[in-house]
Amino acid sequence: MSHWAVRLLTLLALALGLSMAILSTYAGWTPAYAHSQLMSSTPADGAQLATMPAAAEFTFSEDIMDQFSQAVVVGADGELRTVTPTTQGPRVTVPLSDDLGTGKITVRYKVTSKDAHPIAGEICFTVGNTSTSDAPTSTGATMKCNEPDSELAAPRTDEPQTNDHNILYVLAGVGAAVLIGGGAFLLRGQNQRKLP
Repeated sequence: MSHWAVRLLTLLALALGLSMAILSTYAGWTPAYAHSQLMSSTPADGAQLATMPAAAEFTFSEDIMDQFSQAVVVGADGELRTVTPTTQGPRVTVPLSDDLGTGKITVRYKVTSKDAHPIAGEICFTVGNTSTSDAPTSTGATMKCNEPDSELAAPRTDEPQTNDHNILYVLAGVGAAVLIGGGAFLLRGQNQRKLP
């Protein structure tokens, strides 16, 4: 094999390897571009409990910044109480007191994830036997809360994934251009050296 052919194959291999490394690395970063969202809560939204739990715990898909966490609790009497949540990684714990009463309890949260994305929402659950005072009616038998505010709720995760895929295609195109351009450059140099 001639010297120029070895150089050509070496350049092509390096360019291909670089392109694959970029694609692999970026593909590994793709989930980080999806905004954080609530994964689960304890109690669950709409749960019916015999006694008041000591706290409500929220688990998000990413770590939460402690300094920006806020929470309020609405007791069965409708009174709004501001409480101080605690944060540990992706978990936010909201303390609940025994004086919230028997009936529908609402826990509202507003937190900020590590990517600076605000997340707001609420859960509702029932404490004690409310079959007499809160019997289901045709206007609303569920005790679940409404969906979070659309401006603060986590966006659809398929949107960032679509954008990421487009960027991957661009990177792949750049890698192909490097392969073609490098090969053409070496071939042109070899042809020029053959001229008398």
